[in-house]
Amino acid sequence: MLGKILMRATGHSLEKLAGEYLFTPLRTTNYRWAREPDGSVRASGFFETTPRDMAKLGQVMLDGGTWKGRRIVSESWVRASVTRQTALDDYAYGFLWHLLPKEGGGIMSFPVDAFAAAGQGGQLIVVAPELRLVVVTTAGNFTGQGPHLLSAIKDHVIPAAMRSQSE
Repeated sequence: MLGKILMRATGHSLEKLAGEYLFTPLRTTNYRWAREPDGSVRASGFFETTPRDMAKLGQVMLDGGTWKGRRIVSESWVRASVTRQTALDDYAYGFLWHLLPKEGGGIMSFPVDAFAAAGQGGQLIVVAPELRLVVVTTAGNFTGQGPHLLSAIKDHVIPAAMRSQSE
């Protein structure tokens, strides 16, 4: 639905917009969109790119919408994307980002505030602004192992980064 909304609002396909305004500035060339039966880009998922390019997307979010000093997306969009858009008693979700609140935030709480893009099978981009950290995982386990990877980041990577910064 998002791809169709963007097409109606701009007159351009999601693929063209993302290519021109996101992937070209990031020098991302190795990516592939899944297609809907009508040939349009499937914006609901099934997007493929490299771990390095996933990390670039995380870095843009970490840097408030900039890449190497160049504005890619507005800072206000980045803020809104990682601000809770769901009801307080619902799962914490922004605009296409899962919110991982600091301890006390429920089942998905983290040692520091973080947010994540999560793909099927264990593809994750986790951003922890306080630590200036982007963590990317890729996997091919489509039997529900994604939460285990997120737990490993929460329980091992984040604490290691916290210890490293305190030294």
